[in-house]
Amino acid sequence: MAAVARMAKRPLCWGEVFAGGLGGLIARARPGIDPNPVAVRNAILSYLETQPPAPYRQAGGYDIEGQVPVIATDSDVTLIAGSLSRFVLDTLLRAKESQYPYSAYLLGFRNEWIFSQPFDTQPITVDGPGWDDEPSASDEERLNAVKLLLKLAAERQDDHSDSATGSG
Repeated sequence: MAAVARMAKRPLCWGEVFAGGLGGLIARARPGIDPNPVAVRNAILSYLETQPPAPYRQAGGYDIEGQVPVIATDSDVTLIAGSLSRFVLDTLLRAKESQYPYSAYLLGFRNEWIFSQPFDTQPITVDGPGWDDEPSASDEERLNAVKLLLKLAAERQDDHSDSATGSG
């Protein structure tokens, strides 16, 4: 999605609810205003690397038998969805002065992990390349990426062919 948004020069907003519903994040990247979406995501990941490891980080999927899933409640999802909706509206209005001075925020819902209390909000400073900056990949890296994509497409095609003939 980041690549599509960057190529089309369209804003990208996203959110995440953390496992167990202890909080979440909202983020955005606006052409000509914020660094590109990959730079925003990298800033979030860099910030999180400076923090203690998140609880439930190694929690398995919901389909694993014998393991109790780590669930966020509808209320937790609603808090992120509501905050993200406001963030999106602010982005769409393109006001000269945004109500949100940061491109990314961590939102805590209880006193756990890096959050000191319910509704603890931690803005993340984002620096990085703009929307028009070219990726710094070499020609060889680009060629290897294309080869990998072609290989994956061929494998996927083989999988579909096998399942269609009943041999896979």
